[in-house]
Amino acid sequence: MAPAIIRLRRDLRLAVDVLATPTDVFAELAAHPRWGAAFVLFAPFVVFNALLMRPFLDALTYQRLESLLPPEQIDIAVAASHRMQIVQLPFSAIFLPVRWLFLSTIISGLLAISSHRSPPFAILFSVVAFSQAVLVVMDLVNLLLLYWNGPDAVRGVPDLDAIRGLALLMPDRSARPALAAFLGNFNPFTLWHTVTIGIGISVVSGHSRMRSFLIASLAWILTGALASGAAYLATPSP
Repeated sequence: MAPAIIRLRRDLRLAVDVLATPTDVFAELAAHPRWGAAFVLFAPFVVFNALLMRPFLDALTYQRLESLLPPEQIDIAVAASHRMQIVQLPFSAIFLPVRWLFLSTIISGLLAISSHRSPPFAILFSVVAFSQAVLVVMDLVNLLLLYWNGPDAVRGVPDLDAIRGLALLMPDRSARPALAAFLGNFNPFTLWHTVTIGIGISVVSGHSRMRSFLIASLAWILTGALASGAAYLATPSP
């Protein structure tokens, strides 16, 4: 068997095992960090996910324009949005390591502040990269829920997140999309992701699980605030 195939199978095993036995996976990554393998595995899914979101983005476009334009012009606008989505597909994959870099930098900074024991950045980056497997599961469940409800259930940008978390407590998520995005981050999958990263921090840094979970939680809150800001900016002014 070709060495490249052997490496791919090994990395795929790590990506799957991080869901069930993260301690073993992170111990191996501490010895042999390799975030590039995670990118090769997860980037195609990001593109695949973006393609499958098209019907729901179309529904959102129709709803926003139906009171402003005649139907034939709306069809032209939707076709133009399809072309724009194709152009954006590579950027959705490129954004993946950027997000990992942002989260890894926050964790590294918090480790530097809390103690002098901080692992090499490449190891932290690998921990964050392979923890993406949890978010892949979340995105798959989100897609299943969206297709189960159908495009007609999408009434605003917040409805693209079918896993609502604490946003379920909001009577109208479209009225305050930034708050909805932040509260939506409180769901079982983001908790799972945070715990997984906390385990990784503990394994590669030698810190206690409690301190590692605290650092992972603080990093999650900061990234959640960023997501809320992005949702606010993405929402058109009335």
